[in-house]
Amino acid sequence: MERSLSTVQFYVVPGVQTFPTKDGAKVGLWSREGKTDRIVIAGNYENHEMVVRHEMLHALLQREGHPADYFVNRCHLTWETWSASGGN
Repeated sequence: MERSLSTVQFYVVPGVQTFPTKDGAKVGLWSREGKTDRIVIAGNYENHEMVVRHEMLHALLQREGHPADYFVNRCHLTWETWSASGGN
């Protein structure tokens, strides 16, 4: 699977553990606005590899939700699978 990162805009909410969304507090969020992918990361997680990769996978897949084939089995991008795979 290949997509250009030129359509992705990254935003950081500085100095927070989570930020509010319509679905509750989040540490990261991907959304599609027209032809632009937006990734928002809570400031306390801006350098957390799993959180950033998790949101980038949403952009690659162009979908919400967490299909187990990608997020669990292939990429280990859930809190549980990241820890089990030796992620930090």
